[in-house]
Amino acid sequence: MRLLRFKHFMPERTEYSETGEETLLSVSEYYGVKPRAEAHADNASEGRALSLVGYRRVHPGDFVMHYMLAWKGAHGVSDHDGIVSPAYAVFKINENVASRRFIHHRLHSNDMRNAFRARSKGIIASRLRLYPDTFLSMGLSLPNLATQKTIADFLDCETARIDRLIEKKTRMVALLSEKRKSIITRAISGNGEESRGVRKMRLRHVASLSNSNVDKLTDTDETPVRLCNYVDVYKNEKIDNSLDFMRASATPTEVERFGLRVGDVIITKDSEDATDIGVPAYVAETASDLVCGYHLTLLRSRPEVMRGDFLFWALNAKTARDQMSNAANGITRFGLTLNGMKNVTVPCPDLAVQKTIADFLDRETAKLSSASTAIEKSIELLREYRAALITAAVTGQIDTAAHATSKHN
Repeated sequence: MRLLRFKHFMPERTEYSETGEETLLSVSEYYGVKPRAEAHADNASEGRALSLVGYRRVHPGDFVMHYMLAWKGAHGVSDHDGIVSPAYAVFKINENVASRRFIHHRLHSNDMRNAFRARSKGIIASRLRLYPDTFLSMGLSLPNLATQKTIADFLDCETARIDRLIEKKTRMVALLSEKRKSIITRAISGNGEESRGVRKMRLRHVASLSNSNVDKLTDTDETPVRLCNYVDVYKNEKIDNSLDFMRASATPTEVERFGLRVGDVIITKDSEDATDIGVPAYVAETASDLVCGYHLTLLRSRPEVMRGDFLFWALNAKTARDQMSNAANGITRFGLTLNGMKNVTVPCPDLAVQKTIADFLDRETAKLSSASTAIEKSIELLREYRAALITAAVTGQIDTAAHATSKHN
């Protein structure tokens, strides 16, 4: 083993595109370095700059690092020739000293991830940056090239097997998600005879809608409250007292107007993606100090016309989701106006039918959610095992040479 600083065998590559016509690459903690069109097949053109002139050049075998997400593992050795955003750093590996495949695995080990995080600069996790000069000043213990190759061969085989299993399970989660969407849309919209005679009404006629203006600040002259914020709604279908709400304050008028009641529905009114707008959550439990926060719209159904739980499911159906996407305005960030939301139409069967549909969807989606959660947990365990395996192999805790010998015997 010999300890070398990265600057001695991985100098920064400072080449830039003159035309912007090279293949645009993307880097992820999950898949490493891939062409953006392959990594984001559904929206390859979303979020990219109009001109790629001046983007950083990448050659096959280069190490590419997103220095704003290096602490999360957003880096890897590229098999591709192309370009990356200036938000990335590119380093040329001297293969007389280090195997590119060994470096790819070594820098994904748990100890290196911890080292990257410790050397990153920033106040909070989302602002951490591992700048190129800091990376280059760090050191790494390298075995000889033959040992590096043996370790890399072992990890190429083992991580590929784990990755195939993760990919299979990820597809299963996606299929369950699509099945869930289909069940909701069929139940809400009905088919054939079921949908005939069911009136459709605009949201303005089945519920009151209010955009919250309660900010996240705390004023000693105001009433202490807990805020149900954007992330609480986006990540949770049901709002209840198990969630860890933010502490803030509000005026008595704001508490009266935006205090949450059981049966309320809250939706997100803006997003970076027009197809990801108007995400609803149902208020299943509340408390006297729980208030709807900023960037959210509070819907309170008219009980003589619509149930809150049915309204929640109706806003999950594809028909409503499409209407909200089409009504969204924006270029880099999209928003729904209050009038745009009020004009969204939803089916409005009688109240008894609404209850039947809502109860059915509660049961059926709970089964799918349970299955999806179990699979996602197994994916997370596989990723933890993968990271632990890499760490054990590159730090000598696994005799990869003996493994290679037994494999050939």
